[in-house]
Amino acid sequence: MAQQASPGAATAAVRSGTGAQGSEPHSAVQSFSRTQMATVLLIGVLSSLVVVLQPLVLGPLAAEGRLTVQEIGRTAMLEMLGMAIAVAVSGAFFRPRRLRSIILAAVVVSVLANGATIIAQHEMILAARLINGLTVGVLLWVWTGLLTRVELPARLLAIFLTLQSAGALALSSVFSAFVIPRIGASGGYACLAIASAIAGLLAVGAPSEYRAHGPEEGKRFQLPSGRGLAGLLAVLLHQAGIMAFWVYVLPLGREKGLSDSFVGVAVSVSLASQIAGGLCAAVFARLNAKVALYGSLAGSIAGLVLVGMGTGHVSFVAGLITIVFLWMFAPAYQMPYLLEVDASRRAAMQMITAQLLGLSLGPALASFAVQSDHVSPAIWASGGLYAAAALLIFATTALRAPAFQQDALHGQAKKAGSPNA
Repeated sequence: MAQQASPGAATAAVRSGTGAQGSEPHSAVQSFSRTQMATVLLIGVLSSLVVVLQPLVLGPLAAEGRLTVQEIGRTAMLEMLGMAIAVAVSGAFFRPRRLRSIILAAVVVSVLANGATIIAQHEMILAARLINGLTVGVLLWVWTGLLTRVELPARLLAIFLTLQSAGALALSSVFSAFVIPRIGASGGYACLAIASAIAGLLAVGAPSEYRAHGPEEGKRFQLPSGRGLAGLLAVLLHQAGIMAFWVYVLPLGREKGLSDSFVGVAVSVSLASQIAGGLCAAVFARLNAKVALYGSLAGSIAGLVLVGMGTGHVSFVAGLITIVFLWMFAPAYQMPYLLEVDASRRAAMQMITAQLLGLSLGPALASFAVQSDHVSPAIWASGGLYAAAALLIFATTALRAPAFQQDALHGQAKKAGSPNA
């Protein structure tokens, strides 16, 4: 998750071997103590858990009458949109200074937002989740800032993914078995507030600042090429397809006659498959990006068919596992795909923003498709977004212009100091 928004951008950059070490000069590497790396790592894990746990806390809010079914998608959309805005604005305009103060400020606001969710209803819940999304985005900016400056980002990402998946699995199990049945949605948000508070306590061990990648960091924002923007849109639509389905898992289960407790257990089981998805992406890291993405999109649509057309418990769980497995598998190949369609690397630099925008757009689109007593259209919305992503991937790769290839080769030769450049 994330993915793990995420979360997803940093994951893809490292797994594909094109993270900070591969795309930045050696001078971009900064030395950190083990305590500093562990601190920022844990802050990133704790702040990103909400992305994966959304269906387990938003569904009960609707069951308690504090949100409508349509507001489930809009609430998820606003929280993800807040993350995307915060990551994009922080990356474009913030200088990596006074990081401990930034972390503490973000954590305090996050705790207040989660606390407000406990007592709020309807529009106030939407506002509280938007504010929480903004704080999570700032914390994710701090985490990805560290990741782009370490010497071995792949190792750090592997630890991050393991902790994130294990933490989400553990909390989802606790939520389903104890917290939600006894306390309700408020108990879930109280746990998230506690997780945020723990992240605040860890701030004392974080670095005070990061070394700037260059003199223009925090001063200018450069757009990717046209093909790079189209590639980012493909990534956005892919992530939107995931979340359009994911936030409606609990109501979909109810519509199929499954109990909330069973759906909660199914979510926990499917989250365990995230670990397997990450491991498979690492093992098959040399797989062609287009093949991997096409396969992931096709497999996700197959998972939707299992959930939508299946009639029993087995098909529901199998579809859920397939979709969540590919949720963690696919982002590893989004980075090499973006590097292929935009040799300037500007598209790749904005991948996390595209992913988070996709995670916010999916629930919003699905919320307009569902009805109070009929949420199955969320499956159609998800499938349509997957199909649109596949078409854009085809358009940006199979239809590449020869001039683009020549420009990319010329840029690589010039960078290498070729006399023919």
